[in-house]
Amino acid sequence: MEARIANAFIASGLSPQAVRKAIEIAREIVADDRPLSTARLRTDGKTVFLQRVEESGDQSLIDLFRNQYAFKRIIEPSLKDIDYQQGVPARWWPLNKSKGIVVDPARSFGQPIDDTTGVPTRVLALAAVSEGSIEAAARVWRVPALSVRRALAYEKSSVRQAA
Repeated sequence: MEARIANAFIASGLSPQAVRKAIEIAREIVADDRPLSTARLRTDGKTVFLQRVEESGDQSLIDLFRNQYAFKRIIEPSLKDIDYQQGVPARWWPLNKSKGIVVDPARSFGQPIDDTTGVPTRVLALAAVSEGSIEAAARVWRVPALSVRRALAYEKSSVRQAA
C-alpha cells in the first residue's frame, strides 16, 4: 500500500527524493514505520501535508517539508475543490463541484470538461459560437443546453484565463 501511495505522489509531481523525505519526517511524527498507510497525507504536487487529529479532537495540518503547521483555515479551502484518491489529487473542480466542470487526467486527456457529458468545454463553447446559439450547439452535440451554458461560463471565467 505504501509503494502505491508513494507512486501516486510521484505521479502528482513530487520527486522520489521528496517522497522519501516526507516518509522519514512523517515516520517520526506519527511514530509508525509505515506512515503512508497510517497517516492522512495530502499533496499539492509541491509539498506534503500531514493531517493530525489531537486527543482533544482538534485537527491540524503540518507542512512536512517546512516543518511547520499550516494554517488549516487558509490551506484547506484551497484543497476543497480537489478530489483525492489515496491522498493524491485526482480531479480538480475549478469553479467548484456545483458548476459541473472538471479537470480529470483520466478523462479527455486532462482537458476541462463538462462532467455530465465528458465533452471538453472548449468544444462546446466553440460550437455555441459557430452554431449561433446554445440550443443549436446542444442539439448538434446531443447534450443538455445546461452543459453548453456551463462550458461557456467556464471558458469566459478568470479561472480559465489563468489556466
